[in-house]
Amino acid sequence: PRDISFCTHVVDSRQPLIVKEVSKDPRFKNNPLVQKYGFGFYAGFPLTTSKGHVLGSLCLYDNKPREFSERDIQLLGLFSERAMAHLELCRELERIRVSEARLSGILDMAYEAIISIDDAQQIILFNKGAEQIFGYSQDEAVGQPIDLLLPERFRTLHHSHIAGFAASPGTARPMGDRREICGRRKNGEEFPAEASISKLEVGSEKIFTV
Repeated sequence: PRDISFCTHVVDSRQPLIVKEVSKDPRFKNNPLVQKYGFGFYAGFPLTTSKGHVLGSLCLYDNKPREFSERDIQLLGLFSERAMAHLELCRELERIRVSEARLSGILDMAYEAIISIDDAQQIILFNKGAEQIFGYSQDEAVGQPIDLLLPERFRTLHHSHIAGFAASPGTARPMGDRREICGRRKNGEEFPAEASISKLEVGSEKIFTV
């Protein structure tokens, strides 16, 4: 029951709970852990998220009474912070994994080629549509320069176009308004193309998606 629960006391009070001799504390004398298993000592510290929510307690227990110094309390607090940080990291990584899986599914349903490149104009994303159009697999394309997909005569102009777009305030624009756009397949075949480009700034880096 919550009214005699050690952990509930920690969660509700949002403070550490140190019971050096449990059998003499009237709050917990009816707790089954005390009656059936002979709890003699309990130390609990709240597990608090970065947003201030208490999810539970990190606790130590012993079957006999014991002392617990201020230094011990500090160490338990530091350990609870480390445990909470790990839990939050796991949750965030899972959220990212689910988000990436959803995005990957959406991208791979598109018939169009969707290709992202970094500041160095190296390919970092290459969807199924791009595989069908260009003939390269994702493993073959990712990490390669965007030149892989361009006829040689267009490469210098393309680099200049990307650099100009990177320096501009705009975040999206069509490509090829005043010039021809051509792609180059894995087998060397060239083909005319229509394309648009968008820009996303992540910290000091820019990511371009075509």
